[in-house]
Amino acid sequence: MILMQNSHYVSLQIIGKNQVITIPHEFALPGTEVLLGKEGDRLIIEPIPSNS
Repeated sequence: MILMQNSHYVSLQIIGKNQVITIPHEFALPGTEVLLGKEGDRLIIEPIPSNS
């Protein structure tokens, strides 16, 4: 496994049929929704820009 700079180990939980990740405060994203994608084994989480 290759750790990226500024990496953190975080916990994963199962809630119902969803897997939930806890995002540390320093990685918090703006807004209430994100775009989630997958490239190989990596998950990509991108903020959705607000329309304002």
